[in-house]
Amino acid sequence: VLEDNNTAYIVDQHAAHERLLYERLKKQVDQSKVVSQQLLVPQILNLNYAEARKFETLKKYFEELGFEIEEFGALTVSVRAVPAILNAPETASFLHEAIGRLEAKNRLSTKDLKRSALIQYSCKHAIKAGALLSKEEIEALLKEFEGDGVPMTCPHGRPIMVRMTKAEFEKLFKRVQ
Repeated sequence: VLEDNNTAYIVDQHAAHERLLYERLKKQVDQSKVVSQQLLVPQILNLNYAEARKFETLKKYFEELGFEIEEFGALTVSVRAVPAILNAPETASFLHEAIGRLEAKNRLSTKDLKRSALIQYSCKHAIKAGALLSKEEIEALLKEFEGDGVPMTCPHGRPIMVRMTKAEFEKLFKRVQ
């Protein structure tokens, strides 16, 4: 909750951070400037039959996001690189979940598939709603919204911030009409 003169702003820190992560990754993907991080030890990921089948059609989308993934057996893949903004220990859960979500959306365009993966990634890696942030972290988060034309909703469409004036509060508590 922030205050400025006679106005209070209630900020959803998760939605705000999610939007910023989404915009950064989207810009990288759109400009083909995705930065990958090579893993010291490749991660071996076991897939079920449905995931393995679907993965073959989705592999190029993951590569465009910064993954380097090779087949490592009938139902196994080897992840050799991940997007630099993804923590390596989260790779397996991210890929399983992304395949599952993308699998449910069979008739989407390439653009829609990428967008869905970017939204999922941004949501999973954003600051959690209940996390305590320092004053500096709050200021840094809000500063990124200044002047960039960043939409004031998360990628799912939820508002990042609501605004309420002193007069609206007074009216709410029936102090004025």
